[in-house]
Amino acid sequence: MLVVGLLMGLLAATTVAIGTAPPGPGLDPDAESYLGAAQAVVRGDGLRVPTSGWADADSTEPLTHFPPGFPLAVAAPVTLGASPVQAARWIIVVSALVTWTTLVVLVGRVAGARAGVGVGVAALATPAIATVHLSILSEPSFLTALVLTLTGMVALTRAAPVAPALAGDAGRAAQLDGTSLGTPAEATATGAPRIAAADEARRGGHVRKPGWSGVALRTTAALGDGGRGSAVGGMRRVALVAAGTGVAAAAAVSLRYAGFSIVAAAALWVAFDRRLARRSTQTLALALALILAPTLCTVGPWLVRATRLAGPRGVRALAAYGQLGNTLREGVQTLASWVVPVGDGWWRVAVLAVVLAGVAAMGASAWRRVRRTEVALGPAVPAVVSAHRSATVLRVVAVTAACYLDFVLISRQFADPNIPFDERILAPLLLLAEIAIALVIATWWRGRRRWSRLTVTGALAVWLALSAGTTISRIAFAREDGDDFASSDWRESPTIAWVRSPSGGADRTLYSNWPAALYFHAHRAARDLPDRLDAATIARFRDRLSRTGGVVVAFTTPSPDVASPYSLARRAGLRPVARFADGTVWDTPP
Repeated sequence: MLVVGLLMGLLAATTVAIGTAPPGPGLDPDAESYLGAAQAVVRGDGLRVPTSGWADADSTEPLTHFPPGFPLAVAAPVTLGASPVQAARWIIVVSALVTWTTLVVLVGRVAGARAGVGVGVAALATPAIATVHLSILSEPSFLTALVLTLTGMVALTRAAPVAPALAGDAGRAAQLDGTSLGTPAEATATGAPRIAAADEARRGGHVRKPGWSGVALRTTAALGDGGRGSAVGGMRRVALVAAGTGVAAAAAVSLRYAGFSIVAAAALWVAFDRRLARRSTQTLALALALILAPTLCTVGPWLVRATRLAGPRGVRALAAYGQLGNTLREGVQTLASWVVPVGDGWWRVAVLAVVLAGVAAMGASAWRRVRRTEVALGPAVPAVVSAHRSATVLRVVAVTAACYLDFVLISRQFADPNIPFDERILAPLLLLAEIAIALVIATWWRGRRRWSRLTVTGALAVWLALSAGTTISRIAFAREDGDDFASSDWRESPTIAWVRSPSGGADRTLYSNWPAALYFHAHRAARDLPDRLDAATIARFRDRLSRTGGVVVAFTTPSPDVASPYSLARRAGLRPVARFADGTVWDTPP
């Protein structure tokens, strides 16, 4: 399975490498903070970003809005001589390799190679997931940390020691049935042809349906380690897996503050999973400590630093923002565009509802069939073992998705009213959903009639074709002109050329509505413009501009973060120094 995963990972990495080739990768405004902080670290200035407020004495400021993980990762190859853009690009390529390899192995080991490859192909074809890999963003590495944490959570369940008596019962069940714990492919041949006999026995009242607790105990034993090793050995295995899971979760937090939801999911899984709950108190405490310790030891000091340097509002300004309606509607539309990646309109929401209902019905039908097989043939039948392994991964995915969604909702409500529920924010949820759907379909598939399989296959083929077509078109656009600030409009900007010119703005202090554009293409730090135009602010800004000998570099593309530079220039009585098709430069008259 590892070889298959590596091949899928290489395909994903190659696709990302092609999609981010010049004029890529895309330059999102957030990349200014990532790349600028990385360069500052290499220079020995610490984590500082090349922009600041208009009233600040320094044109740079400490990095606080984002965690430090991605800038530090970029800084490593920059220290060795790589350019910041190419360093970030190859980190994203390597992240894709690890993400898809781990994803395929995670799903393939519980549901079979076809399911593993299927979820890998689906994720690569998904426009939202592919698009975040085309720009310099922390999301690709965050997805890597997410999938590694999922793998660790699943491994924690398998690492938990099982009582020898239960393990012995499982072994005897396997011997009585004449089977061994096989692969999902073997499950179809072993268990599915005998379902009809099980149904007939149940109808005749010859087989008593076991209680949920008995099913759970016997299946748990079948999934266990067969009683091998002592309690100390079991604790050691749990400790090693928990430590790795904690490191992966801490990496998620160091890349995005949303990673706190991943840490919470891992901790909740350790505390409340049915099998893990049978461990000793010492093992439980040790696992929780190892899950939480990496985050507390790394991100905890970072938050203290951010608060000390920028105040309590340095990371986010906490308040009750409200007005969630538009944000939630955007989220629904994002999910609808995932299911129907072409067209527009609310009709796609109806298709989304039908698809979700269909997946839920398939899952319920598949689980009823598994239960009937278990009643008739015992818990060690490969079909049952594979289904329960898939169910474990499904529970891990559900816990993680719930924690992530809750964190994003709470953040939007109380930390940042500008958080959009767009493809970038919801990409982790879409990946989790695709893992869940792949496991449901793989469990449902066994023993189904031909027409049912053909219907599902046809629907998946249509979705894959539409999604892949959309993704390919986005990659082609990125290769042709570049995304965001990497596009030709910014690369060939005459306004930015004036800033670079020795006779223009090369020696002037810069204020702009788009400091990121000046950083990317003029390699200059610039201050923001005011975000309001009251008389006092205008007077202070004009005085500041005059004393620093600065110029306002105003691009015609409006910025949502600052006031209109044209209104500011008019009210402050500034004079135009240069006019271009894409912008105007002003300064104060003598």
